[in-house]
Amino acid sequence: MIRIDPVNASGALSEQLPHPPLPQALPVAPAQPGSDFHASLLAQHALLLDPDGEPARDATPQQLQAQLERLLALLQERIDDLKERALLAGGRPAHGLFAELEQVAAVLARLLQLWPRLLPVLPQQLAVARARLQPLFAVCHFLLRALQHSAEAAAWQQLADSLAASERGLLA
Repeated sequence: MIRIDPVNASGALSEQLPHPPLPQALPVAPAQPGSDFHASLLAQHALLLDPDGEPARDATPQQLQAQLERLLALLQERIDDLKERALLAGGRPAHGLFAELEQVAAVLARLLQLWPRLLPVLPQQLAVARARLQPLFAVCHFLLRALQHSAEAAAWQQLADSLAASERGLLA
C-alpha cells in the first residue's frame, strides 16, 4: 500500500484527495397540529355552549352536559400540554406559551359568563365541573408564575387578574 499524506509541506490539504461530502439539509417533518388549532377548538366548544349569548337555546340538558364535559376535557388537555412544555423549557419558557395561556384564560372567562345561565339547567354537573376546574386553576397559576418574565408587566398583570376573576366566579 502507498501511504497518502493529506498535508503537503506548506500545510494545505492536498487537492487530489476527495473532499468530504457537503452536509445535506435535514428532511422537513410534516406539520404537527399547532397550538392555534387547540386554542380555536377550545373556543369552538365554548361557542357551542353559548352560540348567541344564550346557552344553546334549543339544546337539551344532556347535550349541554356533553358539551360542557368536552370543553372541560379540552381545557385539561391544553393546560397539561402547556405545563409539560413549560417544564421541558427548563425555566426559560417561550413567549408563545404566554399567548396560549391567554387563550385558555379567554375560554375560562367565557365559561364564567355562561356559568350563571347553566346553573339552573345543570346544577349537579356544575358541582362536578368545579371539582375538575380547581386543579386546572392551580396549574394555570403555576404557569403564570413560570411565564412572568415572558411578557410585559401590564399584559402579565391583566392575565393574572383575568384568571383570578374566573377562579373566583367558577369555584365560588
